[in-house]
Amino acid sequence: MMAFDYRQIENRLERIATIVFDGKARIVDTANLHEFSRSAINRAIAALENKRKIGKIGHPELLTDEEKKTVEDVIRCESSSGVSISVSQKKQLPFYELLQHLHNTYKYSSSLIFNTDESSLRLSDTTKKLVVHPSDSPAGFNKTPMNMPNATLCVAAAADGYSLKSVVLWPSKKIPAELRVMVSSSINIWEDNDGWMTDARFRRYAEDVLLPGIVERRTLLDKDEERCLLLLDSHPSRAQPDIWQKFANASIDVVTFIPHSTHLTQPLDRGVFAVFKKS
Repeated sequence: MMAFDYRQIENRLERIATIVFDGKARIVDTANLHEFSRSAINRAIAALENKRKIGKIGHPELLTDEEKKTVEDVIRCESSSGVSISVSQKKQLPFYELLQHLHNTYKYSSSLIFNTDESSLRLSDTTKKLVVHPSDSPAGFNKTPMNMPNATLCVAAAADGYSLKSVVLWPSKKIPAELRVMVSSSINIWEDNDGWMTDARFRRYAEDVLLPGIVERRTLLDKDEERCLLLLDSHPSRAQPDIWQKFANASIDVVTFIPHSTHLTQPLDRGVFAVFKKS
């Protein structure tokens, strides 16, 4: 089997992308004249725009050094809070083995295993609809434009089906009449300017809803001496170590999911939100 000269391919693709990027040729013409698909050329152009290496098959680098550090900081903050094992042990344990280790140690009750997540509620139909095949999907972060009208639904649930108070981040200082009927002991609507989850809003959610809700649930079940487990994702708003120290002090272990795996591992994504997002 003939070996591919990936460096040569990369050089050709980089030259083609540069010509298109500089406006000297149309992408449709370059795609018709060369062996590279439009999607590969598009990815190469995106890499040039972001000042990243094009790579062997036209993908930008997955993360810059700065992004890698940010993600590592987030995961370290969340994963270490309240977990009573050493850093060296944790590095040796895959995600599921870590969960099994914690469960073997603390024997969590299903009523005290919690998962929290958010779902974006787009309030505009003007966004461009795209069909992307898996082989064409570029690596890295897909950043949603923050100026798009949006509301966010925040949900926290226990493994036994119990739900903590839900919160809707609504992008207005005034709640519409049709939403006022939702305001109750189980749902809060927080008005703000844009409806997106930020560091400050997550802090409020964690300190005013998650932490007291979990502690209250444990007390009502007469399980004050038992430890709790909270599973969550690695959204940048979670990178606030002092918040997780409060959870650790309350005997609540906090573990983050492996990046890019929540569509398989996040309970809310596999259940409630899966149905909700399809609707």
